[in-house]
Amino acid sequence: SGEVYMARNVQDDPHIGPAGKSEGLEFLLSIPIRSKDKVIGVIHFSNRKSGIPSAQEIDFLAAVGHQIGVAVNNARLYEEVRERAQRIAVTSGINRIVTSSLNIREVYRAFAQELHKLVDFDTLSILLIEGEGARVVVIEPNMEEKADLGVLSREAIWEWMGGLPTPLIF
Repeated sequence: SGEVYMARNVQDDPHIGPAGKSEGLEFLLSIPIRSKDKVIGVIHFSNRKSGIPSAQEIDFLAAVGHQIGVAVNNARLYEEVRERAQRIAVTSGINRIVTSSLNIREVYRAFAQELHKLVDFDTLSILLIEGEGARVVVIEPNMEEKADLGVLSREAIWEWMGGLPTPLIF
C-alpha cells in the first residue's frame, strides 16, 4: 500500500503470515522506502517484547525510509552515469583506433582490447564478407590474433561455427 504499517500484536494480526508468527514477535513496524513517490522497498522493525513507538518515532522512521530511498536512487543514477561514461569512453577509444591505423590487424587487436573493457569474452571472431564467402579472424583474450582463417565458404563458416546461424552475414 505504500503506507506505514504497524502490527501491535503480531500473533493476532491477519496480515502477518505463519513465518512471521513463528518468530515469536510481538510487534512489527513496516516503513516504506520511497524514491520519487514510488515505493522501492520496505524496512521492517520488529520486537519480541511489547512496546509501541510513539508517533514522533514513527514519523522519524518514515523520514529515514525516505532518505534511504533518495540514497538508493542516487546510487542507481550514479551507476547509470558511470556505465554510460564507460561506454562513451570505449566507443571513443574504438573510433580513435579505427581512424588512426591502416594496419587492419592492429585495428582488430585494439578494437578487441577496447571492447573487452565492456564485454567479457574469451574469443572474438570477426567475419567480413568477401565474394561468396567471408574472411574470418579470431582474437583471443590476450588480444593477440589467434588465426586468420582466410576466406571461407558459407558451408565452411557454418561448420566452423558449429552450426550456429550467421543471419547477419548471408
